Amino acid sequence: MVGWSYARVGELDATVKANLSWLAGYRHPRFGDPVLTQRLRGALETPVSVVDAIAEVGDWIRVAPTLFHLIWSGAIEVDLETGLLGQSSRVIWRNADVGLAAG
Repeated sequence: MVGWSYARVGELDATVKANLSWLAGYRHPRFGDPVLTQRLRGALETPVSVVDAIAEVGDWIRVAPTLFHLIWSGAIEVDLETGLLGQSSRVIWRNADVGLAAG
């Protein structure tokens, strides 16, 4: 009625689907702490593991939700296709403009 359309192009790869399902839990802006976002940006100038990035910024419970939110929003880059997202996954800051307004 409003003129929208869509096209179904096939199934997502199981690994990508699992990773996106996990990250979707962190899509809400409440997970985008602006102070932690800035600290993560500084910590992710070069690729590091998820666990090392979080340890550099603070404790897991406080920092992980912001890191996962930033992956969801596209500010942090990670390979979601070749394996399940985990502590050893390599992450890097992707775009200076994405994710900074979160929160």
